[in-house]
Amino acid sequence: MMLEGPWNIPQWKRENPNFKFGLASQPVPNSGAPIPLTFVETGANLQWVYAKSPLKAIAGDMFSYVGSQEGQTAIVVATEGNLRAVFPRSNQLAQESRELDPIAAKALRLFGEQIRIGPYYVIRNPEAAQVNLEFKNIKPDFGETVQGIYTGQLRDPKAAMKDLQDRSEQELDRAIKAAQAKGAKVSRDDWKFANWDPTKDYTAEDYAALKKS
Repeated sequence: MMLEGPWNIPQWKRENPNFKFGLASQPVPNSGAPIPLTFVETGANLQWVYAKSPLKAIAGDMFSYVGSQEGQTAIVVATEGNLRAVFPRSNQLAQESRELDPIAAKALRLFGEQIRIGPYYVIRNPEAAQVNLEFKNIKPDFGETVQGIYTGQLRDPKAAMKDLQDRSEQELDRAIKAAQAKGAKVSRDDWKFANWDPTKDYTAEDYAALKKS
């Protein structure tokens, strides 16, 4: 068993054609309807452009294409369906453009069932990005805390997770104050999304509704 992303599938098939494998859902509760996982609309991989680069306009065009419906469709097709586009229509177009691998099709189906776009404070207020620059990684972090619980080094899971949450909240408050001190117009309210339903994608209409409230 390997807990990994579906982006590995095309490479495995290409480099090890005799490797027989399947794909299964992420772990879900034994009963009741599981709350979907959320992902950030901008993606987990950050892109950067050197401030003094003479090619900033070209980089901007590339980023714009990646964020377009056409670009998102191309990403799904290039990965044989093993990456899910932000735009539902892009996923539909990709599936219509070519016959996807059965395993890739299963991955897309699971994505549609179990993953939703969540709200992102930087989309709501771009100046909140300055908080990211001030935020310092906490130790032990989430992964290390879970490892400690799994291995038995942390014997009280509830206390360990509460400690992790408290330290995370304290560091966020500190980073917000540091960003404010440097002129960023940001507050803790930028992290509050009263109209968020975790079972649905958080859309541009939802951000607009926040401004009106």
